[in-house]
Amino acid sequence: MDHGPDIPPVLHGVLVTLRPAAPDDLPALLDILDERAAQIDERIAQLVALKKEIREYQQRLRNKVLQDATQEEPGTTGKEMRT
Repeated sequence: MDHGPDIPPVLHGVLVTLRPAAPDDLPALLDILDERAAQIDERIAQLVALKKEIREYQQRLRNKVLQDATQEEPGTTGKEMRT
């Protein structure tokens, strides 16, 4: 199905809902595309925030593992445990 020149394949589903594309449909199409782009931006921001939380948690776990591995045992100075 051809929707016109240079239309990205990901937009074909959006355009199918508006066919036939008349010049009067273009403002509505632009509004739909603006809304979809805003939704994508919002989702990306959520994913970036989630990634940050994961990295922070990962760092806390690393610090805990390192702390546990170098923690002094009774009867030692702790230096023996780190070497």
